[in-house]
Amino acid sequence: MRILHFLVQLPIEFTMKDTKSEIQKLNIPPIIISIFCVLIILLFSDIISNSIISAINNCLNIIVPSLFPMFIISYYLLNSGFSDKTRKRLHKYLLRLFGLSGNCSEAVIIGLTGGYNTAIKSAVKLSEDGKISKTEAKRLALFFTCPGLSFCINVTGIAVYSNIKVGVQLFISNILTCVIFGFLYNLRNKNNNQYIEANTQKQSSPFVMSVASASSSIISVCSWIILFSAAISGLSAVFGNIKILNTFFSLFGEISGAVIFASENFSFAITAFCLNFGGFCIFLQQLPDITALEIKPRNYLIIRLFQAAVCAGIQQLISFLFPIFVSVYSEPIRIKLFSSSAVGSFTLLLLSIVLIVSVRDNLTDKKPTQYKRFLQ
Repeated sequence: MRILHFLVQLPIEFTMKDTKSEIQKLNIPPIIISIFCVLIILLFSDIISNSIISAINNCLNIIVPSLFPMFIISYYLLNSGFSDKTRKRLHKYLLRLFGLSGNCSEAVIIGLTGGYNTAIKSAVKLSEDGKISKTEAKRLALFFTCPGLSFCINVTGIAVYSNIKVGVQLFISNILTCVIFGFLYNLRNKNNNQYIEANTQKQSSPFVMSVASASSSIISVCSWIILFSAAISGLSAVFGNIKILNTFFSLFGEISGAVIFASENFSFAITAFCLNFGGFCIFLQQLPDITALEIKPRNYLIIRLFQAAVCAGIQQLISFLFPIFVSVYSEPIRIKLFSSSAVGSFTLLLLSIVLIVSVRDNLTDKKPTQYKRFLQ
């Protein structure tokens, strides 16, 4: 409990002056970055081009169909909002559990189900509108940033693992992590604010605004995915002989690539870690909102990494209690005919054909390297 309190107090007790000075200390001359990027692009143009094409296909075939509808629903819920009566009913539960007022009801729901950036953007919007305090906004950003329903189930479970049960487990582990951290922190730092009725006006066309906001968000997400895919491919080409760096780039860079890499090389627990952390691609998308909420970026990263580690432990426990077996690819099976009789040989051949057909039907279009046995 003391460790959690210490870690969470880091990003909550600070000033914007500290944040700006921290960023200035890490400032690198833009000319150096530009020259380095140009050299990488010139030397490894083929690799980077193929990576960009692959990222675009990933966005068009997986990311957009999976996330865009959920973005629309999330923004529609935020723009339309619950009735004041519903918020009052939810207020006492949210206050006891997480120290949040009833005005955070929509933000909590869409933060847990909508995707990485929805909780932070909701916190910023509610804080700027005067509906919640800065403390509540920080709690929303810190404890309710979740990969969401679509990314866990549609992208990771169905598209990557070809198993919806895997996605459901990962979604549950991420939800539990958010809820546990929010609850434990509130035990130590009680917030007993009374419910204040917000003077809100219903949007005239919430659905139209939701589509516009969702379109802007999905374009931003895809742009960052393409950018990070190109950057990671270039860095991997430069440091190709250093395995630990390639692993670091793959796991901590861009989240969709991290999930694929983790699924090919590690257990479900590492995939849960990557999902909860989100990678530096998500962090850079959140950076303007983090600073707007007066959260120190470095300490926000510490919190996210600590939460990701706990999420990995929860997923490991879930996998132990409810094991899931994913289709694997093995080395080609060699059949040797030991029988000297024609009937025995024919029977073995027939069984071999049945086995080949069965294996072929069970395999999907994924690359063979993805069919490794995942540690439970």
